[in-house]
Amino acid sequence: MRLYGLKEYGQVAKNYLETLSANGISIILGGPITLAIGAGLSFIANRQINKMGSQFLENQLERHPPSHPYSPNLQKMMDRLYDLSELKVENNPVYDFRPKPASKTSKRDEALAKIFQKSALMPNAAASNINEPVIIISEPLLELLSDDEEYAVLAHEFMHAAADHQKVTMPKRFLSSAAMITNSLARFLELLNAGFIGVLSSLATGSAVNIVLSGKEKRQASLGLLKELGSLAFNVGNGLLRKNRKAWDSVDQNIEKLDEYGKIITNKSKAENAEQLLEHKRSINFKKISSNFAAAGVATYFNPAYLPVYAITKTANKALVLSSKRLSRIFEFHADKGAVTKFEADPLALITALRKITTLVERSQRNANGFAIKDLKVTKLGKAWAEMHATHPSVEKRAAALSEIARSKGFNETDIYEAVHGDIDLTGIEDLPLEMAEQAAMMLHITDHPSL
Repeated sequence: MRLYGLKEYGQVAKNYLETLSANGISIILGGPITLAIGAGLSFIANRQINKMGSQFLENQLERHPPSHPYSPNLQKMMDRLYDLSELKVENNPVYDFRPKPASKTSKRDEALAKIFQKSALMPNAAASNINEPVIIISEPLLELLSDDEEYAVLAHEFMHAAADHQKVTMPKRFLSSAAMITNSLARFLELLNAGFIGVLSSLATGSAVNIVLSGKEKRQASLGLLKELGSLAFNVGNGLLRKNRKAWDSVDQNIEKLDEYGKIITNKSKAENAEQLLEHKRSINFKKISSNFAAAGVATYFNPAYLPVYAITKTANKALVLSSKRLSRIFEFHADKGAVTKFEADPLALITALRKITTLVERSQRNANGFAIKDLKVTKLGKAWAEMHATHPSVEKRAAALSEIARSKGFNETDIYEAVHGDIDLTGIEDLPLEMAEQAAMMLHITDHPSL
């Protein structure tokens, strides 16, 4: 089965050229030694992540029964898709996101299990094909979809696996992370050239701006935290150097207060409406940008070469992130197209499946919050910036692309309009918990959190 055309080859080649260009900047700024360090750290991290992820996916997930209560024809669909894809796995399994019960697991596997347990509560599907293909679909999604919709979603995941999208992105991930680590090291080394006073002043200025721009309660908690850290250092020194037992009692009190201040600083209050949430997000971004620029400005005062290095490395790293997101979106369109053209899925069923998921998430958010993330009135610039950071294209764009494929296959225009704009019936489907609904929105990129 031919899975890539000239268009897809060209898109992938162009995307890789972007990454290689950024690596050239890293060589110039960091030099070969710094790049070698970045490449070494990148290789170790990516190798470990791939190994850890593939082992967990291939060995630790529960398999769905051949005839699932929500999908009696599940195994028939899987048999057909495995046959069309030419992927070979014994018994043609399909997995849930739920991890298997285990008496003994490493802390690493426990952490992964918690992540997957949350995914199991959401309408979600995924695919992996590092050592062997693993196709995953959650029970809530099986309950939500009709047979045609379910087949279309599974076909999309099979296209990811059969086209080896993970393997195609592996070299890019290595190159990108190597360049990003190198750029960060180059920026850090240039900061050190500002001298001890310069570094200390830069960090202090950034922290001060961050504290000043925080709300009153968090500002007071931040000041209290800094004071308590100083007291903690003094008491630890007293305990170690003077062997003062009372000092260790004070250390316990310091830790308790640090914990209290930490909870205040990290506390997330619930927004009353969409406007309040948007304003909160804008203030967070403004605070972050202001503190970073203030710190960079002070460092540049002590070392004029720092500002250009800071600007170039930050820009290069952001470009690498956006390039990776763009490749992910390319592969999502590719998987949609392949599901219909290679795996014989109904394009309109894939559209309605995507719309069912987004409608459920939006309904769940509105019932819990009084508003959905989609209700945020973001500027055109903010929307464009958010779309650039998305790993998935919006459902609207995917529906438009699938509609064109449907037209080329002779589907009726009325049926296409109904799939894209018709009412979605969720009768009998319970809302997602708010936390799950918010996570699902971010994962599916129904509408992305605004950055501006």
